[in-house]
Amino acid sequence: RGMAALEPPAHRMEAVLRRDHVVWINDSKATNVEATLVGVDGLEKRAVVLLGGQAKKNPATGGLGFGKLAQALERHRAVITFGADGPLIADELTAEGCSCECVSPGGLEAATSRAAQLCQPGAFLLGASSAFGSATISVSVLLELCSALLAGSQTGQ
Repeated sequence: RGMAALEPPAHRMEAVLRRDHVVWINDSKATNVEATLVGVDGLEKRAVVLLGGQAKKNPATGGLGFGKLAQALERHRAVITFGADGPLIADELTAEGCSCECVSPGGLEAATSRAAQLCQPGAFLLGASSAFGSATISVSVLLELCSALLAGSQTGQ
């Protein structure tokens, strides 16, 4: 009973929107690769994983370190990167052999739109590598975009 009653803290693997058999999960507390890896590994269903923002570069290697996620992402549907470091994140994942679809369509709106196109029953994860200001603001923007996209898909837009 004790474990079942536990709730994740806000912004950590938090189900924030459920619609059309799709669960949108906010993991914006995952502000580093290791925390994102824990979130990705914890997903029970195949997901479309959103990664982006402005990543923290490793001063020793000059890289972002997202290659560490490649193996964990293998079982998921797709990775969509966005923001300032989106293309670099996608490049690192591809270089490490990530075989699921990995695209970098640009900003958060384009990434969310692409995620909605790939939408299948399952989960969506927002794993922000770094904030674009405030994680709370980022998540509210994401939720607005998700709601608008899903509403548009229901009305045929």
